[in-house]
Amino acid sequence: MAACRVHVDTFRSHVATFQCIDMKATTLLEMISTVRGAHLPRVSLSFTPFSLSKRKQVEYDARLLANRLALLQQEEIKAWRKIEQTREKAAQILEHREEIFKKQQDKHMLLHEKEQNVRVATKKHKLAAKTSVIRKRQAAISVISKKYQEVESVKLERRRLKQAKEQQAMDEVNKAKEKRQRVRQQEDEMRKKKLQEKLMVEKQVVARYRKSVEDEEMQLREQQKRVAEMERAEMELIQRLQSTQLLQRQAYDELEKALVRTDVST
Repeated sequence: MAACRVHVDTFRSHVATFQCIDMKATTLLEMISTVRGAHLPRVSLSFTPFSLSKRKQVEYDARLLANRLALLQQEEIKAWRKIEQTREKAAQILEHREEIFKKQQDKHMLLHEKEQNVRVATKKHKLAAKTSVIRKRQAAISVISKKYQEVESVKLERRRLKQAKEQQAMDEVNKAKEKRQRVRQQEDEMRKKKLQEKLMVEKQVVARYRKSVEDEEMQLREQQKRVAEMERAEMELIQRLQSTQLLQRQAYDELEKALVRTDVST
């Protein structure tokens, strides 16, 4: 009789210290306790320590789940922060490219303006020199006309000078047209080249940005996949633990019933 009571007390101490991590297992334990209390009125069963342990375990599980959720939220925030940093970096690169392009364009415009001023000054100088030559020739013709009284020679010389001046003017006009055409062609080629370079740079920047975003998304998916696998592993472990607890509970019940039958028979 004393030995049976010792075994019962030992069994009750194991039950009191046993920790349950699932609500279904806890409910099952309470149902078993109710049934055992109804069928065994002579045995005093108190589950207050077990209930306290159960609440502590539930609170501990809740804290673990909250910590996991907090970690997942932190990882999500980090991923979005990296995406925003990548977008800001791409915007800064584009802005820097635009500043470089604007500086180059301003430099080109300044150089073009200087070249235009040099061409105008050179043209004025040449025109002044040619005008001076013409005036000198006209003065010489006037002297010759007055000196030799050769009207026909003067007329021919004037006609020749006029034709030369007209031809010179036509040549200058043609040269100016050719220069303008060459300058326009060069400017068009320069604009096309700059535009192609800009488009190439923009495509490269966009490609790098897209690749960076895809890498970030892939890493996020892999992290989510690992978290899901860990959650599945956790659920499988909980289910196995529940099954083990159920088997252990059944073994304890059988043992207690055997002990009670032994106590009753004694």
